[in-house]
Amino acid sequence: MFLLVHYFEVTTIFGSIYIFLQQTKGAPIFLVQGQPGCLSPAQAFYFSVSTAATVGYGDITPNLKADLSWAQPSTFIALEVFCIIIIIVLDVAHIFSKLDSTESNPG
Repeated sequence: MFLLVHYFEVTTIFGSIYIFLQQTKGAPIFLVQGQPGCLSPAQAFYFSVSTAATVGYGDITPNLKADLSWAQPSTFIALEVFCIIIIIVLDVAHIFSKLDSTESNPG
């Protein structure tokens, strides 16, 4: 559960960074459906989640390569969280399979 909270924390932070960057730059840093445009907070969060999940639908993309450098860390951090979740799930499954085998063969 903590890792899912961490995942949403990461995506919210990066969504906030995207909003902050577009406000400070004064120009659209994203292409929204192929046209330069400013993101709403909901679109920034959506882009952050889809980027972190490595889905990347393509409806919102960074405008320049320099702007892309802000999206890449989001992906790497989220992948780390996904890997940790998978490791924990596999570890728990392994523990339960050992418990199940000792209950079925007590001696």
